[in-house]
Amino acid sequence: MKTGYLRHHLITLFVAILCVTLEGRVVVAKSNATNMCAVNSGLNPACPLTATGVSLRSTTLNATATQTNLNFSLERALHGRTQVLILLPAYNALTITHVGSAHGVGDLSIGLSHVFLAHHGYLMNTIGGMISAPTGANAFSAGRVTLDPFYALSYAPLRNVQLVFTLDYAFGVGGTRLPFAPRVQILQFAPRAIIDLGQQFFISGSATQARVSGDYRYTSYVANATAGFVGHHASLSLSYSAPLGLYSRNITFYHAVTLNLTMRP
Repeated sequence: MKTGYLRHHLITLFVAILCVTLEGRVVVAKSNATNMCAVNSGLNPACPLTATGVSLRSTTLNATATQTNLNFSLERALHGRTQVLILLPAYNALTITHVGSAHGVGDLSIGLSHVFLAHHGYLMNTIGGMISAPTGANAFSAGRVTLDPFYALSYAPLRNVQLVFTLDYAFGVGGTRLPFAPRVQILQFAPRAIIDLGQQFFISGSATQARVSGDYRYTSYVANATAGFVGHHASLSLSYSAPLGLYSRNITFYHAVTLNLTMRP
């Protein structure tokens, strides 16, 4: 593959890796910890759970480039309010028409979150973070250690409605093993609504604002819609993401579809 073209798409791949890390954690379970978590879609960080999952994401980056990501996740709930997450990128593929393709694994990520100041199960605060190590192939790695602390406020105005407001800041630390890896910081704000439709079905919608600074500077907006089913020992969901506006489309990606399957003991 032509190295120059890969360099041109590196910032898009870097943002995509972070998005998978932050938003691709759709996991299973039915928790009795709080009213808010009665039907746990896995989209609310205030609802810890123990589960294993696999996600397949297909992204159309632009008119000539597509990317596929296969990820495994392991999650463990501790004492009802703390959760540990391990994200294992199993396979990535990037194909660019008339240029070539690249294959390999992505960066390994480990996360920890804790719920605090929970008010009667309808107002909950979550703080946490993730750390990613540059273990992936060159085309799918940030090239350096990445830290991503976050804060989330979860509110249930109605019995079947959850509102989640998440703020996170991702940045690289230390040197890089890739000479062409850009230094960027990404500040993201993502409001999300999760609606329990009954019979274990749910839908969700979110809009993410990402402000990128460093070697690249821009602001993008991406919308996401998710529908899924939460069973007793397994859940399935389908998500669709697309930029809001032509400018965001040109600097991020055209659209993405993610299929998630999760299981718990």
